[in-house]
Amino acid sequence: MMKTYLEFIKESKKYTGAGCVMIDFNFENWDELLESIVEDDIYEEDGKNYGLQPRPHLTLLYGILPEVTDEQILECFKGFTEDDFKIEINGISIFDTNNNFDVVKLGVKLTQQLKEINKRLSDLPNSNQYSEYIPHITLSFIKKGKGGKYIDPDYKYNVKEIKSIIYSRPDGSEFKINL
Repeated sequence: MMKTYLEFIKESKKYTGAGCVMIDFNFENWDELLESIVEDDIYEEDGKNYGLQPRPHLTLLYGILPEVTDEQILECFKGFTEDDFKIEINGISIFDTNNNFDVVKLGVKLTQQLKEINKRLSDLPNSNQYSEYIPHITLSFIKKGKGGKYIDPDYKYNVKEIKSIIYSRPDGSEFKINL
C-alpha cells in the first residue's frame, strides 16, 4: 500500500524544516505512470524521500522559512482563482544534474499565472536556491543514467481538476488554501 505524502515526508530524515506551496491534482492515470517505472531503476536511499512520488503535485515554491505565516502565504494568492491554474503537461523529461540520480518529471507549460505566483512566493523569506522556476511534476527518482529511457516528448495531458492548493508548513503540517 502506498504511503500518504505526509507519512512519506515525516518518515524521511531528509525533511529539512522548509515549507512548500504546491498544487495537488486528481491525476487520472498517475498509478499507470508510476507502474511504467521499472522497479530496478528506482533510486532509493534509506531514510530519504526518493523513489516513486506518491502524491502528484506541482511545486509553486519550495524552501519557505519557518517565520512565514499562513496569512502571508494567503496574501500571495490574492486575485487568483482556481481557473488561473490550468495545468498543461508537455512531455516527460528528466533532470540529470544530480550526481546520484535522475529525476523523471512531467514538463508543465509555464504560464503567466505560474510565473506570478512563484514570484510572489519568492518574495517571502525562503531558502530556494534555483534562480529559474521550471514547473514540473516529479514522477520518480531513477538511478543515475537510467532516466533517459523514460523521456517521451510526445506525452500530453491536461489536468482537469485541481484537488487543492496546499502550504506544507516547515513542521510538516498542512494548510489548505481556498481560492
